[in-house]
Parts: sequence; C-alpha cells; structure tokens
Amino acid sequence: AAGSAEVVKSCTNYAKVEFGVNTATHSLISLGGIVGTTKAGIDQCVNYGNVAAYAVTATVVCHNVYVGGVAGYATRNTDSPAALTISNSTNHGESLFTGHKDGGTIVHYWLTIGGILGCNKNGDCTYVEECTNNGLVGVSFNGSVKCRGSASGGIVGLLYAGESKIDGCINNGYVCNHNYNNSTK
Repeated sequence: AAGSAEVVKSCTNYAKVEFGVNTATHSLISLGGIVGTTKAGIDQCVNYGNVAAYAVTATVVCHNVYVGGVAGYATRNTDSPAALTISNSTNHGESLFTGHKDGGTIVHYWLTIGGILGCNKNGDCTYVEECTNNGLVGVSFNGSVKCRGSASGGIVGLLYAGESKIDGCINNGYVCNHNYNNSTK
C-alpha cells in the first residue's frame, strides 16, 4: 500500500473468526478477518468468514472491543512517519457483536464494528482506500445494556480525526446497532 513500509498483501480468509466474551473483565478484544491488530498496511486482501464477538454468559464486562471484516484495530508503526493504509481489500463476511441468547447485562466501553476496519488508534493517520464491504455489520443485545461509545459503520466503525481519511470505498452491507436499554450510569 502506498505510504506504508510494511504491508500484509494478497491474503484471503475463508474461516470464521470468533471470540466468546465471558464474565471476566476484558480490556482489549480485537478481531479481524485478516488481522486482529495491525501496525502494517493491508493491500489486496479478501475476507469471506464471519467475524464475531459474542457473550458466552448473561453478564459481560468489556472495554475496547474492535471488530472489523478485514482488521479489528490499526495503529501506525511508530518507526514510520507514513500513514497506515488499508487499500483494495474486500469483506464478504458478517462483522458482529451479540449479547447472550437469554438476555442479561452487557457493560461495554468503546465498542466499534466496521465492515473493513473496527477502529484506528487515536492520533494515528490511517487511510482506507478503494475497499468494499458486502457483509452485515451489526451490534445486537436483548438485555439491559450499560455502554459508552458504541459505533458501527459499513467501512469503519470509528476513524479518529486528523489526517485520516476514507476514499473510494463502497458499502453494500446492512449496518445496524441495536443496543437496548442503554445507560451510561
């Protein structure tokens, strides 16, 4: 990818990627069809598998949950002044975070779900260029929820400001964020 020193290139994933969140407090969950967390650029990669975090138990506490069809979380390599670039990549699978089947309580902070990228690091310059998402992007809970900072996007769940940009991307997937009974208390 232009501007990146290291690149994950021409990779394909067909398998599902899952993480079952239990009652323990999790401080970072990062899931992606190609990479969970990356400091390298991504170019010409394709994901067909579903990428999902889900509640295993009725009570879940988690902070910083990043789910993306291609990459969950991107942080620029501090040795490189160039932007981290995700380009020419496609996601066909679902990107999801779902609650427990019996309801319960979900407590989360900074839950971000994107068809291509879940989230980039605050202060980092990230470019997402010429990417396509064809999969469902969603958050769904059927219990009481206490949350702060929930974002879903067809291309990127949360892209921090600054020099970051999304250019030439297409979302064909359905995007939903069903957080029921939200409270920030």
